[in-house]
Amino acid sequence: MIMKKSIRILAAVVAVILFFNGLANNVNVFAASVSSDTKNIEKVLKYYKKGQYKKAQKYNKKLSKIVKEKCVKKMPAKIKKAYRKIVKSYNTDNSLGKKYISGYYLTDIDNDSVAELIVRAGSSEAEARFYVYDWKKGKIKKIGSVEALHSEVYAYIGHKGFIIYGGLQQSEWIKTVTIKNGKLKVKKVGERDNANPYFSLRCGLADHALYTGGYRIDYSDLL
Repeated sequence: MIMKKSIRILAAVVAVILFFNGLANNVNVFAASVSSDTKNIEKVLKYYKKGQYKKAQKYNKKLSKIVKEKCVKKMPAKIKKAYRKIVKSYNTDNSLGKKYISGYYLTDIDNDSVAELIVRAGSSEAEARFYVYDWKKGKIKKIGSVEALHSEVYAYIGHKGFIIYGGLQQSEWIKTVTIKNGKLKVKKVGERDNANPYFSLRCGLADHALYTGGYRIDYSDLL
């Protein structure tokens, strides 16, 4: 009887050790991924700017394909509610000739461990812009907006800002958007007029949208 009880206690202790060891391993993997992506994205931008596309692609392939940051997974309920209200305030019907939402992104753009909200919206593709919102001192603050023509948002891991990658016909471009003195600052990294094939930047962010004649918005990260 005593032996059986000892075995049960030992099994429980082992289970606890394995559980916390697993958590530690997950944290280490996440930290390693962030550290790796931070270094590699800088090299991608560096070589793309120089026109050394093959070298840039070498480091691009080392990046995580899709990024979901820790700050998104651990977003407090009050911030989710506030961001959800902003997203729902946009029209989803693109047939009315009015500004409509075509997606939103969540990423930490100022290294404060709190995700910012970036909404893609416009009355047409030509008029599309990225509208950036921040959570400061318990309130939503609109930082500003930048052009979103045929572009998507990518994570600028470990840095203050986000990346815009876009393309039209055979052209493509990469820009960085950073915050300086509370305002958005856009900087062109590089562009190509004959991108064949496209660079296909990694470190993508979920746009939370599905087009089915109109835009259906996924609120799962804001619930």
